[in-house]
Amino acid sequence: MRFILISFLFITSFATAQVTDNFTDGDFTANPAWSGDAVEFTVNASKQLQLNNTIAGASYLSTVSPAASLNNIEWRFWIKQSFSPSSLNYGRVYLASDQANLEGSLNGYYLQFGESGSTDAVELFKQTGMASVSVARGTNGQIANSFTIGVKVTRSAAGVWNVYVDPAGGTAYALQATGTENTFTTSNFFGVATVYSLSNSNKFYFDDFYNGAIIVDVTPPTIVSSAVMNSHTVAVLFSEAVDLTTSQTLSNYSANNSLGAPAVALRDSLNSSRVYLTFASAFALGITNTLTVINVKDLSANTIATATTNFTYYTAQPFDVVINEIMADPDPPVGLPNYEYTELYNRKAFSISLKNWVLLVGTTVKLIPDVTIPANGYVLLTSTAGKPNFDTVNVIVVGFSSFSLTNTGQTLTLKTPQGATISTVSYTDQWYQDANKKDGGYSIEQIDPNNPCAGMSNWRASTNTLGGTPGLVNSINASNSDNVAPQVVRVVVIAVDTLQLYFNEPLDSTTMLTPAIYSINNGIGTPTQVKPVAPDFTSVRLTLSSSIQIGVLYTITVTNVITDCVGNHLNTGNTALFALPEPALPNDIVINEILPDPKTNGVDFVEIYNRSNKVIDLKTMSISQFDTINNIPTSIKPITADGFLIFP
Repeated sequence: MRFILISFLFITSFATAQVTDNFTDGDFTANPAWSGDAVEFTVNASKQLQLNNTIAGASYLSTVSPAASLNNIEWRFWIKQSFSPSSLNYGRVYLASDQANLEGSLNGYYLQFGESGSTDAVELFKQTGMASVSVARGTNGQIANSFTIGVKVTRSAAGVWNVYVDPAGGTAYALQATGTENTFTTSNFFGVATVYSLSNSNKFYFDDFYNGAIIVDVTPPTIVSSAVMNSHTVAVLFSEAVDLTTSQTLSNYSANNSLGAPAVALRDSLNSSRVYLTFASAFALGITNTLTVINVKDLSANTIATATTNFTYYTAQPFDVVINEIMADPDPPVGLPNYEYTELYNRKAFSISLKNWVLLVGTTVKLIPDVTIPANGYVLLTSTAGKPNFDTVNVIVVGFSSFSLTNTGQTLTLKTPQGATISTVSYTDQWYQDANKKDGGYSIEQIDPNNPCAGMSNWRASTNTLGGTPGLVNSINASNSDNVAPQVVRVVVIAVDTLQLYFNEPLDSTTMLTPAIYSINNGIGTPTQVKPVAPDFTSVRLTLSSSIQIGVLYTITVTNVITDCVGNHLNTGNTALFALPEPALPNDIVINEILPDPKTNGVDFVEIYNRSNKVIDLKTMSISQFDTINNIPTSIKPITADGFLIFP
């Protein structure tokens, strides 16, 4: 934002009548002087003009217009409203007024940011006395929720008004509305006005004001970035709105690696600085392509001579993007906003589109919109109410209508639109490993993002003084490598022809898929079907070619092709025993040892012993207390939900 304003000042240094203010001096009472409800505004730590009231009401500030005439005048500014606007909570930027008091009767023009309903748009009005009429209206729904945008407005000598918006809050303005209005041709003041409830009395922000002669654009557009949308389409983002005709001319684009010119070029209908290019040939997986752009013009007819950008098509693999930080209990806050969040981290050296990915919070599905996580960068997932409160951390923030994490523990799973599991974490409040911090205000952070399956041993409470590090390198970031081979731990019999094989840690599911990896003796051989069990892939379902027989003890052997999620291979010759379980009769299994009163830091336990010659599945059994008066069991605890074979 600071760099953008410096650019404005340089470009307009030849103008004789202009006002610029970016509030870097920390003051709005001089150079230029703003007046009005001054005690209800402040310049915040980010050097932005911010409403700072403590009650509901209406507040304004105005300053003297740089020139009386409205002919060939331009206005630019940045505005943020950290709430969903309405007819009772809205902002105005007065472009022109004959009165300094922007809350009374006046003649002039203003932009309004907020209205009733859910179609809120940036809209230009003429005000005569206390009555207002619309002159030009932007895109419906664009500012229906909390927003941060850049705005430019121009007025020609003929009274033609053009309203431009950059929905990303920068200066890549795209034309949204045009209208002709000639009633007032002079101005004495311009400024800001706000109407708000108590909850929004400090949630209006303004910055980077320019009011003066129309800035003549003599700079061609540049390529800001490119993002692969699918195997045939790449989106190119330019530094400003581009001309419809030249941006959709196929011969203005060419890609190497035999891709050539695109088959379709389509400018985004909502963002005129973005163009979607679809090629006839599919992009090769993992290959970097170079796109060359020529002759594309901006809206002032400045032409790109030659510009290039690189893009890589890549299908996300497990652990490319990892769940990296979890704020499940932000209350009482330590230094961060009082909102829950989950941070995602991209471990790859190139950006990855998260469009239509989902985050499963327990069983609740949260659909991620059209966002791209930068190379080695972050995306923050939170609630709609929480989103504007994290905008200052300089990270992409996605707000869901609701976002609720369980304080004591929950499973979070990140999936692609095709259903592939990319990252999963089943946290508990023990992961804080700090009794004080688990009571609220601190996040749990991952120690080593390159060891994403280590569970609690790779997580603990943040040590940052704010309580967490959303969008930043974790405060506890360190090497915490996993160099231990995974192991087979047990087999559960699901049916006479179906087994579930368990491992001691999560595995790379892509290495578990080949039937030949698994071999069973006594005539069974290799399974006919293999299905790794999501979301953590600590087990795999095997369908057998023939049924197992009662009374036969089988051994399954697993080769070392399988790896954990950091690449450690299974040791050679990993085996496990199993058999078809038989029903237990009284006294087949007995309680054999009890520890009811352990030492400090010890645990209670009950040992059971299989005194029969059967293999028994403990899934069929529970342990309980017994009410000897009423002769009924109480406090019944199932021993295992998954199944566990206890051998003779």
